[in-house]
Parts: sequence; C-alpha cells; structure tokens
Amino acid sequence: MAFEWSASAGAFPYGALRRSVNLFRKRYGTSKCPRAGRPLTWVDLYFLAGLMKNNSISLFLLLVATGLANAQATPPASPAPSSTLPVSISVYDRTRVNAWQWFAAPPQSESYAYVESLVRLSVAQKVKHWDWQLELAQPAVLGLPKDAVSPVAAQGQMGLGGTYYAANGNNTEPAAAFLKQGFVRYRFAGTDKKLRVGRFEFIDGQETQPENATIGWLQTNRISHRLIGNFGFSNAQRSFDGIDGHYGSGTWDLTAMAGRADQGVYNMNGNPELNVDLQYLAFSKSALKQHLLWRAFGLSYHDGRTGVLKVDNRALAVRQADHKNIRIGSYGGETYESSHGSLAARRMVPQHRRRQSHGQHAQHVLPDPADSTDLCAPPFL
Repeated sequence: MAFEWSASAGAFPYGALRRSVNLFRKRYGTSKCPRAGRPLTWVDLYFLAGLMKNNSISLFLLLVATGLANAQATPPASPAPSSTLPVSISVYDRTRVNAWQWFAAPPQSESYAYVESLVRLSVAQKVKHWDWQLELAQPAVLGLPKDAVSPVAAQGQMGLGGTYYAANGNNTEPAAAFLKQGFVRYRFAGTDKKLRVGRFEFIDGQETQPENATIGWLQTNRISHRLIGNFGFSNAQRSFDGIDGHYGSGTWDLTAMAGRADQGVYNMNGNPELNVDLQYLAFSKSALKQHLLWRAFGLSYHDGRTGVLKVDNRALAVRQADHKNIRIGSYGGETYESSHGSLAARRMVPQHRRRQSHGQHAQHVLPDPADSTDLCAPPFL
C-alpha cells in the first residue's frame, strides 16, 4: 500500500495546507495557528513547523495531512521551455508512505512502514534549434526496517523496504543529491529530426507520439518500459549517459540510442556511472490513418561488473568463481491497432542471445536484484 502526493512549482497544494491549518486550529485553538481564509506565506509554514516541534509533533504529520487532501494530484510532465520566458524552471516533489505486509519469516519483520521523498529541480531553455536542460534530484527514504532482510537465501529481502536497506549499505535513513539530467539537444529542420547528448532519461516504446488516443494509451501502459526505462516506481530512478537521436517524417520514425547506465533506482546516489552499457535501435511506423502502429527493435546489453554475483540456476560455488562479462542481445517487434474503441496487440516474442566473454555460455543469467542495477524488466509480460 502506498500513499502519494506530488506538487509542482505552478501547482503547490495551498488549499490542502489551509485544511491542515484548520486541523491545528481545532486542536490547539485559534491563537496558535495562522488565520484561515488568507493566503499562506512561508512565515506560516515556519510557524507551523515550530508549533509542531513545541508540541512534539513530527513535521511528517503535516506532510501526511497535506497529502491526504491532495492525493489525487497528477505529477507534472517533463519540464518544457516556456514560450514567453527565456528559461523554464520546474520543481517536482513526490512523497509516499509505504506499508508492507510480506510473507511471514520470523524473526524478520514482514510488516513495516517507511516514507519516500523525491524532489526534482529542473532548469531548461530553448534557443532557436538548440535546447538544454539541467536537473537535480534529491531522493530520501526514512524509517527503513533493519530486520527485513532474511539470512536465508530463499527468503531474501522482504519487500522494497529490505531492498532499499540493503542497497544503501544497511542505512535506515539513506539520502543523496545528484545530477539527474544534463543534456544539450539540436533540432534539425522539421519536428522529427533531433540529436541529444549528455545525461538523460530514456524509455523504449515511446519513440513516437500517436495522434490516436487509444494507440497512445496502449503505447504508454502496455508497450513502454519493457526493455529500457527510468524505473519511475523507484525512489532514485535511473538516467543514462550517452547519445540518442530521432530521424523521421510523418508516419515513421527511426530512433537510435547508445549509453551507459547510472546507479540510482534503489540506491539513493544516482550520480556514479555503472560499468553497464547498451545500444538500441528501433523503427516505428503508423498506418490506416493512425489506427495501426508497428515497431521493430534491437537491443545490445553489456554488463562488465565482474565482481557482482550472478543470479542463475548454477551452483553457488560455480557462480562465485564466475567473473566474466555478460552480453545479451535482444530483438523483436509488435503491432497494435484500435478500431471503434477496441484494442488489439500482437507481439513477436523477442529473441534473446546471452553469452559471456570468450564465448562461454551461462544459463538464465540475470542481474542481481539486490545490487539495484538491473536494466531490463521481464520482457513482454
């Protein structure tokens, strides 16, 4: 179970804060709270924080009260340069309260709660054919359980609380700040030709923006993130250092991307670059007046972290002695169409070629989930 609220610079939940003020008025009297009905100021926020401290009430309770009143807020889209201002500034705040009840495995904790917070501050600008963006991220997780990781290998981490705890050096309050995105992009003549270099988020399956709303929904909710994504469900999320480009015209698009993965995801420090690289190429085309969209793709994945224990069905001693690189090649495609509000999707099951250096093969080689660095979600679930 997760409770979440989010706000942007242009849509701060002042109404929800006013309702929080009214709650304080009822409990502590009108003399101790800012007057309801007038616009709140930052002085009021500091006042509330001090009041809560004096009455041994956590500032977290104010955030919860605010979030409950604004739980339906929609996270803002990626910041886009304003047409009237030379520089666009965006602030995104996502706070979540998670309550877990895992399978019982005494003496480890299977029931616990913790708080996630993610703040993203972005500055962007567009100048003729050029645009750039700098974005800082500050993720934090508070109140992680110390006993949600079982020493029994078959039990492992009991929910994401145990995963966050293990991925951050057994820290119950991990927090960090890092460069989330920093790139320069050049847009050639036409809207479908552009080249970007730097640090950025990349999601496969979203190479095009269909005009058909039904196709767009299917693309966003059923196709994207299958092989490459930003791990948006996690607190630190993921970016890539590299280059990507789009070349298209009207109904078709050719997308290419090459990059190295940054850490992040379950580890709050997303700044370091991993020894993991990938190359991706996809061709997409719409037809039948935007009622049909198909895509063919290829992906090459290389994991050079030779010190990470591989997770597969071989004996433990064999895996501990295996320090070779992992290389995975995947290719496939899909078609999806809409007709009178109905959906239909057909996928060619992707083919995977897994091999280690020097031609030695491994069986069912997957990245270690405890290492928080796996790139690929299970394909085509």
